[in-house]
Amino acid sequence: MFAPEPGVRKFTAREAGSGRLLGFIFFDAVSEAWQVVGYYANVTRMVPDAHPGVLNLLVSNFMDRSVQ
Repeated sequence: MFAPEPGVRKFTAREAGSGRLLGFIFFDAVSEAWQVVGYYANVTRMVPDAHPGVLNLLVSNFMDRSVQ
């Protein structure tokens, strides 16, 4: 499901120009005492012909946004 969900951060990679979906990662929140203390990659998918670095790019993008 690509719609927003509470406690889930979703990142997608799309091909420039066509907008074709190449891959996605959904990160679920990890909570302790009702506070979010981290995230884990719950769902990772990419199309078979995507560059093997697509998922690494998505993880890097997530990490860049999480430390801000």
